Amino acid sequence: MGNLSVGAENLSEEERQALFEERMQWALDACKEKVEGDSCGFEGPNGEISGVCTIRETTLMCVPEGPPR
Repeated sequence: MGNLSVGAENLSEEERQALFEERMQWALDACKEKVEGDSCGFEGPNGEISGVCTIRETTLMCVPEGPPR
């Protein structure tokens, strides 16, 4: 995993895009072999993220519960 302690304001556009893609992959991986409505979780930069597998457009991904951290 990359250096996630760096604030987004200190990153270049390419670094922000790479960080976004990495976090999206975590959300996708958390719902592999699961179905919509299953609970899911992954380790984020600020600790464990729990959520629910949800279809967004045509993709099943882990959508965190509660406000962003």
